[in-house]
Amino acid sequence: MSSAFRYHDTRPAQVSSPLFAQLIDDWIHLNQLATSTIAVRRWSHTEPALSGYQRPADVVDAVDQASADEQDTVLAALIRLTQAGHQLAGRVLLQLLLPKLGKMALRTGGTSSDNAWSEDRRHIIVAEFWDIVASYPVQRRHSKVAANLVLDTLHRVTNPRGRPADTPLDPVELPQPQRSRTSATPGELSVDADLVGLVSWAVERQVISAADGQLLYQVYLPHPDQQGSAADHAAAALGLSPAAVRQRCSRARRHLVDAVRQDLQADYAATRTVAAA
Repeated sequence: MSSAFRYHDTRPAQVSSPLFAQLIDDWIHLNQLATSTIAVRRWSHTEPALSGYQRPADVVDAVDQASADEQDTVLAALIRLTQAGHQLAGRVLLQLLLPKLGKMALRTGGTSSDNAWSEDRRHIIVAEFWDIVASYPVQRRHSKVAANLVLDTLHRVTNPRGRPADTPLDPVELPQPQRSRTSATPGELSVDADLVGLVSWAVERQVISAADGQLLYQVYLPHPDQQGSAADHAAAALGLSPAAVRQRCSRARRHLVDAVRQDLQADYAATRTVAAA
């Protein structure tokens, strides 16, 4: 077998990355679940290109053997499902492209021998891939879909958009906007904004995706009767590893911090302009 990410029922002997090992274990588990089979069968109701498959692994094997046009059709269907809230479809997409993402992690690693940084880089690549899938314009870019997803991820990883701000460990540490007004108009932040209001504002402004907003709700606003870690529950619901969930949350929080700071700076500049007039 050419790739460790094509083991659907047993774990390969040697997988050095803890993240990749966890993803493979999760993938094997997903393919054993009856609920996964039910979900895959239901996909054909809205996406005929996914008819005839019994479990997630069947989709991966079929795409590996398909022509370029057939691959594009299936990948586009998976993207539409993912963007409609079917996280298992996104997990299939990730598994399909993990061989390429794994090579990307090696090729973008420079000469560093720091294993911790190598693992961080893998987490970043996987998180960026998820974000790209969530916003991929499938109606406009419906050919060479796999190549587009990989290249978009590569560009995101190798062209950082400025040094990320320090990320707080908990949403309550997010900087709150200090405004002179006591209430905010629709679409604006308020000094009394809670997590729900902050995330809603960020999704409306396209600071984070709706999927990441829902993930933040799941992790930081868990059900009161929920037992165990909220991150673990979210990971199980989304078909991800807990490490991947933490990485997505960390990235979403970083975007929230940056956006709030920019909003504060804009408000401060506007206040100074008015004062000087």
